[in-house]
Amino acid sequence: MSTALAHEQKPALRENHLRIFGGVSGVTRRKDILTMVGDFVDYLEVERNASENTVEAYSRDMQDLVDFLGNQDVDRLEMSQLRAFLKHLYGFNGASTIGRKLSTIRSFLDFCLREGLIEVNVAKALKAPKREQRLPQHTDTSGISLLLEAPNKSPLGLRDRAILEVLYSAGLRVSELVNLDKADVDLMAGTVKVMGKGSRERLAPLGRCACDALSAWFAVRGDGSAVYTNYQGNRLSVRSVQKLVGKYATKVGLDKMTPHHLRHSMATHLLNRGAGIRSVQEMLGHSSITSTQIYTHVSKTRQKAVHAEFHPRG
Repeated sequence: MSTALAHEQKPALRENHLRIFGGVSGVTRRKDILTMVGDFVDYLEVERNASENTVEAYSRDMQDLVDFLGNQDVDRLEMSQLRAFLKHLYGFNGASTIGRKLSTIRSFLDFCLREGLIEVNVAKALKAPKREQRLPQHTDTSGISLLLEAPNKSPLGLRDRAILEVLYSAGLRVSELVNLDKADVDLMAGTVKVMGKGSRERLAPLGRCACDALSAWFAVRGDGSAVYTNYQGNRLSVRSVQKLVGKYATKVGLDKMTPHHLRHSMATHLLNRGAGIRSVQEMLGHSSITSTQIYTHVSKTRQKAVHAEFHPRG
């Protein structure tokens, strides 16, 4: 597919890239960083089918590099320059952010290598900082019950109850939740079709309480394809759902809570009750079981019960 066609299909992403990089578009074939980032964006959009958020993040990461080093030809990038850039980031970024920026640079230089503009990817030899493994926060079942019962019976209260129930029942990411359409929901089967990370589609299970909450909301919502809408009938944003969850958590006296907190709680509660880790992996839409295994570290209740039941001196 041609670059021009890619721009016609995704003009918003291209305009965003031009905004970030000050309108540099590079009509002729040059090999400075800014021009090559433009080609890299086209590659991400067309060949990798990357999401808008991914393209935005990669563009900003590369802009940070250009802000530090200045624009220069990609074949003049040296390991010492990249090492200095990473050292510069340590003052105001966490290990995960620095690791992501290094990963972006590696991907960008891999692209330049395939284009024949450089002979070696100097970023490959650099090591990302070791990330401190943080155990996911979760709330016990009694706290979750308080949260789910917090919305009132008004139309917006019914909507909010349906949001909280589905986040907890299906373990959805907030971006997955706000992108749901009514056609994705099958209340008879108790499932919802979700488009997850990497454009991976999955069927997530909905419990009885979540189905009941959705039925009550569907009975009062207006027209439109989106499952969750505001009072104007427009699709809810990620930020709106984040604020909504925080509001109800404060209302019932829980600590600061995010939609992802409900996802963590769902996974932890399933494992505590004996669910297999492979099943939880599929429900959460994790591509690797490594991402799911972190929840085994917080399932202490289940671990202690198993130990007491099966250990000879339990």
